[in-house]
Amino acid sequence: MTGSRPEELRRAFDRAFSEPPVVTEESEPLLAFRVAEAALTFRLAEIAGLFAERTVVPLPSHAREFLGILVLRRDVVPVYSLRALLGHTMTVGPPRWLVLARAAKVAFAFDEFDGYLRVPVSAFLLAEGDDVRKHAPAAVQHGDGRRGVVSVEALIATIKDRCGGRV
Repeated sequence: MTGSRPEELRRAFDRAFSEPPVVTEESEPLLAFRVAEAALTFRLAEIAGLFAERTVVPLPSHAREFLGILVLRRDVVPVYSLRALLGHTMTVGPPRWLVLARAAKVAFAFDEFDGYLRVPVSAFLLAEGDDVRKHAPAAVQHGDGRRGVVSVEALIATIKDRCGGRV
């Protein structure tokens, strides 16, 4: 006779900790979105939040990519058009989606949210061809296509360059 069911479960539990862990390939979480039909992503580590249909109060500015401000989590946050920062023409009307940067109090507005991805680190590549290299120096292979990986740090650096060192 082999013993009781609780004893078998205890042995199986203990055995699971004595065996080497199963190593799976490291992966990275990404936020997938589109700007002017371009399939892009943000690294989740670089953003502090995703928001839909927030009211952006327009303010006058010489920077065409500056859309205005919004109050978010008791902070006044400047909002920039990701479309304009990436060199595309502006659209009429406010964008539906916003991401809040983790590194600075700034938000980026974009056209379409595609979802959450978790991709293996081996799927990351250097950007090629039509990818926006300055702001998306990497790309990721996902499914049948490739998505640019937009660098929030590069976007913030561009804004600082255009605004005299401030965001």
